[in-house]
Amino acid sequence: STQSTGRPMFAENNDDENSCDSRPLAAPLRRWRALAYVLVAFFGNMQPSEAYLSTWIVTTRGVSHDDLNTRVYPVDTYASVVCALLCVAAVSRWGCWRVALVGQTARLLVRGLLLWSTGIPAMCAAQGFYALAVAVERAALFTLPFSESAEGFGGVVSRARVATAARAAHHIGALLAALLADVLVTRVRVEMRVLFAISAATAVTAALVLVAVVPRDSSPSAAALARTARPLLCSNGGASSLRALFSLDSVRLCGTWWLLGGAAHAIAGNYFQSQFVTLAPDSGAHAHFGSVAAAREALAALGAAAAPLARRGGAAALGALALGGGALLALAGATTHINAAFVAVVGAWALFGAQTALAALLVASPVAIAALEFGSLLVASLAQAVTGALTSSAGVFLVVCGALHAAAAPLMLAVALALAARRRQRVASKKALMSSVDGDSN
Repeated sequence: STQSTGRPMFAENNDDENSCDSRPLAAPLRRWRALAYVLVAFFGNMQPSEAYLSTWIVTTRGVSHDDLNTRVYPVDTYASVVCALLCVAAVSRWGCWRVALVGQTARLLVRGLLLWSTGIPAMCAAQGFYALAVAVERAALFTLPFSESAEGFGGVVSRARVATAARAAHHIGALLAALLADVLVTRVRVEMRVLFAISAATAVTAALVLVAVVPRDSSPSAAALARTARPLLCSNGGASSLRALFSLDSVRLCGTWWLLGGAAHAIAGNYFQSQFVTLAPDSGAHAHFGSVAAAREALAALGAAAAPLARRGGAAALGALALGGGALLALAGATTHINAAFVAVVGAWALFGAQTALAALLVASPVAIAALEFGSLLVASLAQAVTGALTSSAGVFLVVCGALHAAAAPLMLAVALALAARRRQRVASKKALMSSVDGDSN
């Protein structure tokens, strides 16, 4: 997280000590440095193998479909909680660059395990490293541009703009990778191993750019850590700030959706592809999974872009979208037609993109959003454990996710009614107090 100035949380007042490099650079080199952040995000997420991951594991890695659903994919859900905490602590202690390097190393390990290892333990390890890589992206990679000196990239481009461009490149990389995967599998008919080899090559490229071009940020000093940690440890410090933040009606309402809707999609993200493999002939070896992944990525981005249009609707719009998204997830799990599952998943992710962006607009606090994202991972872990103990069907997992997602709407309504009743009670108490004071004065 950053302060209002855009500096890293633990940065001290001396820019020369904590910035990446305070020496003057020529404008072309500054532009290349800015581009480097974008390239790391682009190549790091350009993974054509992702669209056919479930098919690859089931058909070539010696893992059954049931084991994939009950033993392999749950590792990602559980590891996400642990990795989220570890990454925040690691960024605070060692800085963004070192943690980003760990994330790129984790991606390389994922590629190596998927290409050259077989069996359940290896695939579980791949899911754990993948959870680490995703946690690093959230905690370090997208905030890495802010570790540049206070004047940004020498006036050529702002740090905030570079960070935004990196996020956009991250999604563009996933979109292009999905389209490439579809062409290679359904038209060129290459072996699926080629997709994983390309993913390994792009991961290596991202790591090389990070090491060779992106400057290292300085880890915060012990004094800076102590000054920052002190208010968080005091009873009147960070805990009070968080309580005040979550006392806002907007945070409570949107937080209700975030905990349930975010948890539902955290689980569904692992199982929709497994459902496709169940419904598609030949476990989807020649299915258009790449096109579906590209459409899902594109419509999720469009949904996020359209979120400001629904801002006037506020929490009511968020609740309506929650009902629609839940229905689509349930449809994806209940249908026996592969094309219906395709449409339902793409539609659910489009609505999820809109809901996430809308909730972020209404909450309008990076601290609250980070806390809600972590809370949603905890809820996802609990739902994963309960559902996994009852079934190994990807379809049932998606139906449960749909129910969890849709449940956010009536729960938000209950919270809204409770908040309204509490406001009325406060108004009535205030009026009674004023009447009592007037009576005493008379």
